[in-house]
Amino acid sequence: SFESQSQHIGTLRNVLEQAVADGVISSNPARTLKPIAKKETHKKKREPFTIEELKRLFSAPLYTGCVDDKRNYKKPGPNHPRRGRYWVPLIALYTGMRLNEICQLRVADVRVSEGGNDFLAVTDEAEGMSLKNPSSQRAVPIHPDLIRMGFLRHRDEVAKAGKTDLFPELEAGSTGYRSDIFSKWFGRFLESLDMKKEQNGVHAFRHTFRDALRRVEAPKEITDRLGGWAGDGSVQESYGAGYDVDHLARYLNKISYPGLDLSHLYEKD
Repeated sequence: SFESQSQHIGTLRNVLEQAVADGVISSNPARTLKPIAKKETHKKKREPFTIEELKRLFSAPLYTGCVDDKRNYKKPGPNHPRRGRYWVPLIALYTGMRLNEICQLRVADVRVSEGGNDFLAVTDEAEGMSLKNPSSQRAVPIHPDLIRMGFLRHRDEVAKAGKTDLFPELEAGSTGYRSDIFSKWFGRFLESLDMKKEQNGVHAFRHTFRDALRRVEAPKEITDRLGGWAGDGSVQESYGAGYDVDHLARYLNKISYPGLDLSHLYEKD
């Protein structure tokens, strides 16, 4: 995107400017470098999912009964597989995590805080894991709805099977990111529901989640911390350890999507 290219060019320009100052090179070849991508208009920016779109998505056969969650996820059937393709969109909806952050989760990343809140540790601790930036490393509380849907049971079943990865069937693409293959599949999933738009890939869940935090009037620092968004760089942000996961849970646990009923996904007693 235009914005991403601008950030990378800015970093390159600053590094080379320092090289000029240190006498390593005589001039900065990136001084006039500009993005080749077109700057998106407001209408083309990614948009959150609407409630009607979320209803359609989570009432698809994958969530109500399908043949399988591989090639036949679009076909109604008697099976209810709950693996990566099932969980990743739900986790994105209730945590706002980036796609690769979710796809690379390990069993060990599902933890419990001192206050008794279940949370996801977003890290790059293991080989093959990566984060977008330093602020991406964080603890994200697990929303009560995900627990009602059986997410912790999924963790337990994967651990019992001796697996390390939370979604072991999700493979990495040629770049090493598991999000690559999943993103392409999700695009086909949206197409099958007649929902595919330029602005609403998996990343649209982050916009949807941020709007949900606005509805519960979460302070900006809380919102930035939960989403792994970089702050404004003010001096006060560098003081203290920040909010712990139990405080963050007070806000995340409040989020909801008025008009969206996902109770059909809750575990049956």
